[in-house]
Amino acid sequence: MAKTSTSAQAGASSDLQTVAQRLKTWRGTRRPGQRIPEDLWRAATDLARRHGLSRTATPAIIMRIVGSPPIADTGYTLAKLRCDACGQVFTAPVPAAAGQEKYAPSVPVTIAVLRYGTGLRHYLLAIATHAADVQARPSAWLPWSYPQSENPAALHHDPPGLPG
Repeated sequence: MAKTSTSAQAGASSDLQTVAQRLKTWRGTRRPGQRIPEDLWRAATDLARRHGLSRTATPAIIMRIVGSPPIADTGYTLAKLRCDACGQVFTAPVPAAAGQEKYAPSVPVTIAVLRYGTGLRHYLLAIATHAADVQARPSAWLPWSYPQSENPAALHHDPPGLPG
């Protein structure tokens, strides 16, 4: 393997630093989708040809995170035709991909988790928000502590002020 002189290495280092600074400046001012200017691209590829490129041990990983609704639906538009002679309306058959059930088996589970999975936190928040009412009417807010409540139905309903 040929050894390079210290002055050649210093020159290469200076060239690399110059192009690296130009790239950094360009990245800071570019618009999305804008291509690298031709002269900067030429300088970078010339340096890569002269000094070589090597793959690094670890690749760069870029993640893009997208939110999605917990329940999604698909709509199907069915053509409808009316007979001019008798007036009867005919609807196209439902595609096989639509299936027979309106709700997939996972939908009730997802709804239950969304509604009741965080229910205790909402209940405690409601109690804290309505502290005066809780002290004035504890049987309405804490029915399990008052089984002889005047209203037994209160045992099976959310207390007032609880987010629905």
